[in-house]
Amino acid sequence: MDDDEQEGLLQLATENFLPDVHWVEQSLVRLPSGLAVLAAPQRFAPLDALEPKQIEALIHMLKSMFDYVVVDLPRALVNWIEPVLEATDKLLIVTDMTVPSVRGAGRLQEFVLADYAQMPIEIIVNHEKKPMMLREHHREAAKALDVKFTHWLAHDVKAAREAVDYGKPVSEVAGRSDLAKGIGALAKAILTELPKEKAAARV
Repeated sequence: MDDDEQEGLLQLATENFLPDVHWVEQSLVRLPSGLAVLAAPQRFAPLDALEPKQIEALIHMLKSMFDYVVVDLPRALVNWIEPVLEATDKLLIVTDMTVPSVRGAGRLQEFVLADYAQMPIEIIVNHEKKPMMLREHHREAAKALDVKFTHWLAHDVKAAREAVDYGKPVSEVAGRSDLAKGIGALAKAILTELPKEKAAARV
């Protein structure tokens, strides 16, 4: 998001304390749009450096401060994911339609459902615009995952690259792109399904 370097999470990991509202306020970067970001540190740190109790306290604080909390999880299973899942109203798994990616999404889905059988999970198709008719590999993937694909994020390298390079949402740098439209449709669906008066944590 083109913000200054933030080391809050690294401090949390190395000093092993429970975050409070004061720490959260100091660590957040608030953008003009109203979005607040708690970014990963610039320096490398082990994924398992954070403790579950710290993440539990952090999510509790964020839920008390915001209507919606989105957690971008790492592509690894670490012990502090449990308190995130405990507080989750909806889990989004983003995948493309390659066989390895679909299999990986399926394994993650099975892992979560083994302990959280009632967890609402939605599979988001990445790098593809929604087709008029599903092709054979789409139908096979939907069958393997036992889902219906509702949301698709178009493969728009230019829009995605500009958003990353300028540190701005896709809607600001390429608001008319198919990628922005796909993200917008997903956001609108979540806001409808999980209105803010019932909001807890969003993952």
